[in-house]
Amino acid sequence: MNEECAGGLSRRQLIAGALTAGGAALLAAQPAHAATETNDVALLTPALQAEQLTALAARHVLGLSGLTAHGRRTVRVVLEHARAHVRALERQIEALGGTPPSAPSAVAAVGQTLSKHGMSASFAGHPTAKQGIQILQDLQAVCEGALYHALSRLKSTPALVLSLQILASDAQHSALLAMVAYGEDPTLAIPNWYVAGVR
Repeated sequence: MNEECAGGLSRRQLIAGALTAGGAALLAAQPAHAATETNDVALLTPALQAEQLTALAARHVLGLSGLTAHGRRTVRVVLEHARAHVRALERQIEALGGTPPSAPSAVAAVGQTLSKHGMSASFAGHPTAKQGIQILQDLQAVCEGALYHALSRLKSTPALVLSLQILASDAQHSALLAMVAYGEDPTLAIPNWYVAGVR
């Protein structure tokens, strides 16, 4: 990660501070950026779009037959959190002087986006509940990838903190969805020691 300084602290120190108990106090002590960072809007927009698609897909998955009670509870949590992420990212983009993109209404947008990332899953035809869970897993990877990409480049401290918070939440979703898909084997639910998503 580039050791670019922000307010006397390196980017790595800022991120490390945000992940510790004293992170909030550390970041609050840094001077706010006076100018709106247009580049930050461009970095946050893909994350917002991925979260919008996650909410759209989760609503669709809840309507699929064959979804277990455990799976339904999990998808409802993902839907609730995705909606909260969308609202938070929209507010942050507006605070940076940008205009958030409108959320897609057609479920076909899910397959189109996943295809751009080399994934073939979509809601075309009659997907099973298992396929629906896989779509949500893929979308969480897209969310994580967009946030991971943004983290080392964001200039705004509030945007940086928000991205860290949402990335942590999405990583939890990935583990929960994997447990729905593969059972409670932790080696399958949490296969990696790091989170990077897909780009």
